[in-house]
Amino acid sequence: MAIADLNYVLKLFSGSDVGAEHENDLFEEVLLMTLARAADADTSIQHIEVETIQKILKRHTGKEFSSADVRVAAREELYAEATLVKYLRGAQKRLSDAQCSEVVQALAEVFRSDA
Repeated sequence: MAIADLNYVLKLFSGSDVGAEHENDLFEEVLLMTLARAADADTSIQHIEVETIQKILKRHTGKEFSSADVRVAAREELYAEATLVKYLRGAQKRLSDAQCSEVVQALAEVFRSDA
């Protein structure tokens, strides 16, 4: 299953539980969603933003993410049922304080890449 499916975030949002063994997967999905959606906030995700997000994800997760993963996670249709904020509020309960801090720091880095 591709990470861009955001299976764990969507599962959590629909009211199902994400087991402790999948909390790291949830963190990866939350990080991907947050960064991709933020980069797309100005209606056009730039190539430099995608590259920055890929580097950040690699640094924080040790995994490679394709540009397609980033672009799919940014798609507006994903947020038709709920806003990113609602998804994040649900996921926050399952993430550690350190993981939440990583997401915020990575988000700031993406914002700086578009300057």
